[in-house]
Amino acid sequence: MLISVGLISFFLARVDFSQLVIAVEKTQIRFLLIGLVLYPLAQIISAVKWQYLAKALGINKELKPMVGLYFIGMFFNLFLPTSIGGDITRGLYLNPDSGKTRSSFLSVLLERGSGLIALVLLASVVMLTPFGATLPAVLRFGFPAATVFAIVFLSILPWIFGKTRTRIRKLICEDLIVFWKEPRITGIAILYSILFHSILVAIHVCIAKALSLNIPVPYHFVTLALASLASLLPSFNGIGVRDGAYIYLLSLIGIDKAYGLLFSLLWFSIMAISSFIGCIVFLIRGLRPTPTTKMADQH
Repeated sequence: MLISVGLISFFLARVDFSQLVIAVEKTQIRFLLIGLVLYPLAQIISAVKWQYLAKALGINKELKPMVGLYFIGMFFNLFLPTSIGGDITRGLYLNPDSGKTRSSFLSVLLERGSGLIALVLLASVVMLTPFGATLPAVLRFGFPAATVFAIVFLSILPWIFGKTRTRIRKLICEDLIVFWKEPRITGIAILYSILFHSILVAIHVCIAKALSLNIPVPYHFVTLALASLASLLPSFNGIGVRDGAYIYLLSLIGIDKAYGLLFSLLWFSIMAISSFIGCIVFLIRGLRPTPTTKMADQH
């Protein structure tokens, strides 16, 4: 919390406050309302992907309660460290009484991880096009290189740990090996993630239109990826570190710092307001385990 408050105070002290007020006054709300409609849709797509990955791990759950638990996790994100604190809630309450708690957490990890892989891939492609020309060379070429290295490393994990006696060997070669044996599962998850991030970019376009900013659509993949990675740093729900990323990246294409900060704050506002759907779900159903599918019960 101290990090987030400190960073936000730092940015506010260094932007033109009058420019910020003017930007707020000229904001076109109708575009933000479109973003508010799109964001829950993106989360439902992520919940479908989560159900798909959980099934691959032997967890057969109904979609409706998983969507509810996904939104509850979003709500808890508002009050837990970094931007993924609410994932702990999802892992705990997906399948708490079945003896598959580890598989539950792995399903959450895979849902997040596949999304991250898809996002950095999309951002890497954009960085290597003319849309990434404004980025520092070390970032423009280093980020895609690091992405390729990470994907190659992930692809050979069973080979790396297959002959070791570490705990991670069991995790990779027993619990998660299905994703190497059947790459189709991973591929479909990545496609879900691409659809998810495309919707998030559409929301970014809406925010840019609300602020009358001329930002190339592909560039939003870069800002979204790097700001998402920044939000994993120690902070209160990514506040401060995410804003700094947007201010810096948007300034590279000539966007004033005041508008960069407001862009980030509006993006967070859309996420936060949408997350209160999870509050409503939580008040209605609480944190109950999600029921299994009928097929799983019969089995």
